[in-house]
Amino acid sequence: MTTSLRCRKAEFVDLWQLLALATIAVLCLAAPLSAQIRGFIPINPPGAGTRVDQGTTAIAINQNGVVAGYYGDDNYAFHGFVRSTEGVITEFDAPGLINTMVSGINSSGQIVGHGIYNSIEYLGFLRAPGGGINGFRAPSAIVTYPTGINDSGEIAGFYYTGDYVYHGFIATVSSGTFSYTLFDEPNASKIPTFGTHVNGINANGVVVGYYEDATVGAIRGFTRDREGNFASFDAPGAGTGQGYGSIPFSINASGEIVGYYSDSNAVLHGFYRDALGNVIDFDPPGSVQTFAYSINDNGDVVGYWAPNFQGTRGFLREPSGIITSFSAPGEVSGGTSVFNINNAAQMTGSYVNSSGATLGFLWQAGK
Repeated sequence: MTTSLRCRKAEFVDLWQLLALATIAVLCLAAPLSAQIRGFIPINPPGAGTRVDQGTTAIAINQNGVVAGYYGDDNYAFHGFVRSTEGVITEFDAPGLINTMVSGINSSGQIVGHGIYNSIEYLGFLRAPGGGINGFRAPSAIVTYPTGINDSGEIAGFYYTGDYVYHGFIATVSSGTFSYTLFDEPNASKIPTFGTHVNGINANGVVVGYYEDATVGAIRGFTRDREGNFASFDAPGAGTGQGYGSIPFSINASGEIVGYYSDSNAVLHGFYRDALGNVIDFDPPGSVQTFAYSINDNGDVVGYWAPNFQGTRGFLREPSGIITSFSAPGEVSGGTSVFNINNAAQMTGSYVNSSGATLGFLWQAGK
């Protein structure tokens, strides 16, 4: 059952990567690297492995510059970590869970993620700033997958029960007790392994995600506000058949959204949706696959792109539309990925070194 969740996420991306056939014209300008990027800091917890498929992924950063993520050790087991603004790294494991995987951090230092429980279930966890960790499970769920937490402590994510249909949730905690708001996008399919997937939540409690529609199985983006109102949307060039469509990943305080979509030829492109609902697509020059993952409150977008089918480079897209591509110092084989950016334009991600191991990084964009 846990394998079903992990494989579906991998297959969803890998299928589009394998089928991509062409480079598209770029809609944005390119800028020199030296004028845009500065202050690179590798992140590698002491317990991180140093071989292929081991190492560190810096997945999240809060507005204070505290970084959170996970790493694989020498035995290919995963553990969480948090790096303070002073550079102190604290490793941790969620009690009772196998493979602690971090997915988000807020400004107070609360961290969310998930792990395997009893070999067959995924449970979510919430780590307090002081280090205490509580596990949680959406009602009747066998998989609970938190994807983000806002500064009010609202946790967003998705789950499924024994029918294997995905549903969204928002969880809050008071005095150690978790309360849940459960929901489905009204037009979402109820077929097993399909449904409603939540990828992020902003400061106003608006969640963003995607669903497979009940008609043809196309993938559509959606938002849900605090009052429970849904709005569906598609990137203009998104394919409309089963398995094609738009995947929003991040929403900022103004309601601007970024993500990526698959066109009818299974080529991936980044998209940006403004607060009024207007959607434009974009690709760094030379990209055959573009993944846009995070937007800050200033409208800066980060992600990564593939110039071929064997490597990736990071990118920063400014509100003006200027795109800067870059690779981490010491990276080999085009292995740089960027996952998050805060309002100070500090970016986090990972890169592959000459030994084939993954290292995390913190990188300050200079404007």
